[in-house]
Amino acid sequence: MKELVDATTWQMVQDRLAQSIGLPVVTVDLHGQIQFKSGQFPFFCMLVEKKGGQFCTLCRQDWASKAAGVYQDACHAGLYAITVPIVIDDKKVGALIVESIRADQRLDETAARAARLIGLEPDELVDEIPNIVQRQVHHLATIHAMLETFAVTLPRIASERSKDRKELQQLTVLFDFLNQVNSTFDVPKILNTTLNFCMKTFPIEDCSIRHSNELARFSYLENRNVAAKPIEDALWAHISNSRTPLFLEDLRNDFMLGQLQQSHELANSVLAVPILWDGTTKGMIALYAKPGTNLREYESLALALGKRVEVALAAAARYRHAQETAITDKLTNLYNKHYFLEMFKNEVTRAAKFKRPTSLIIFDIDHFKTYNDTYGHPEGDRLLAEMGAVLKHAVGSIDTCCRYGGEEFVVVLPETKPEHAMAVAERIRQAVDGHEFPNRKTTISVGCVTCTNSSVTPEFLLKEADRALYKSKHAGRNRTTGFIIVDKNLGTIEANAPNK
Repeated sequence: MKELVDATTWQMVQDRLAQSIGLPVVTVDLHGQIQFKSGQFPFFCMLVEKKGGQFCTLCRQDWASKAAGVYQDACHAGLYAITVPIVIDDKKVGALIVESIRADQRLDETAARAARLIGLEPDELVDEIPNIVQRQVHHLATIHAMLETFAVTLPRIASERSKDRKELQQLTVLFDFLNQVNSTFDVPKILNTTLNFCMKTFPIEDCSIRHSNELARFSYLENRNVAAKPIEDALWAHISNSRTPLFLEDLRNDFMLGQLQQSHELANSVLAVPILWDGTTKGMIALYAKPGTNLREYESLALALGKRVEVALAAAARYRHAQETAITDKLTNLYNKHYFLEMFKNEVTRAAKFKRPTSLIIFDIDHFKTYNDTYGHPEGDRLLAEMGAVLKHAVGSIDTCCRYGGEEFVVVLPETKPEHAMAVAERIRQAVDGHEFPNRKTTISVGCVTCTNSSVTPEFLLKEADRALYKSKHAGRNRTTGFIIVDKNLGTIEANAPNK
């Protein structure tokens, strides 16, 4: 295999790859024999290789034969490897393998079996497992992305004896780009990083990205936005339907786009490529260069770039969903108790610093237990879900609504005086009283408390709000009781509520 590539070039870029991902990388031939080696193997793998190297070779041979795209499998000792085939002149000649990936906590049993197989004491391997860094899902996605790009780009570069340093530099920049977009879940940062990469890598004057159902547009040169929009609307109409790249050597000469005045303002060649995910067009990257520039030769790299961007954006969407799920009550779509306790603590601390008021409303559903007993828990859940919607509609967007637990709900009102807090509390009670809930009329009992200088603890405020709630319940339910705390040293006084 070494006679097919420039060994110095191959080793240099493979070393850069290993450094970027922090894992050992090997290039093997179709017999599983290592041709190029980069990075440091953990001592666990060094033990396995020393005592049972023939089994490692068999694993690598198996991976090289199976890899048709990016292929992931576990070795006989339980660690994962990610493999991509190396194809030169349409012929598979070997594989590139990232090894020693610990993606599972449960390695003890597999490692013990491997130790016995190669003549080691099980503890010799098992004791080394904690020294192997465990990799997260987003790290594995980065490795997948890099190997795909490596497989497409490097064989062509390395086989050229001229050692095109410009293309090698582009590949190094691409590694840096993949690390950046896979290390953040911030969508604007991902898209702006992509724009900067395009400007550094392609011979272009400007570029833009459209993404998501809303087709949010990010551009490098914002002063061209007005002219670019109608052009990109037309490009998007083609790209979203064809799901294939479109190259125009000069916008002004295109039969359709040449009729737009903006094509003469831009006077560019353009390459537009789709951002694809599961066969669906999720967005578009548009590259603009001087008229006559042959951007078509960058088509495969631009398509690979679009795929990498979508992988990063999909990961960001999953992360955002996980964050929302962690702080959201699934039944009511309100914030959950954990979020409330943290947010309320921070709000009271902030308000106390500036001696501003903090108000808290708490309520629960009257006779909810009998509702559940009469109509069943599924109907009770339905009532809670509808209560969440009524509450959100009755409360302003500045105030935070949470499900505190069971049939109890809380609303935090930052910098809200007693009279306004009582008005909001009563508005909630009246909204519930006037709403047509399923099965039967439903009411709530409400407690409200305001500390005018936020000098008391969050726990004390919550306790006083709860005490006001129970006063409403003992007074006959479907009513609001309010308390005021002027200062922590002056005690609590009752406010008058405009009930019914």
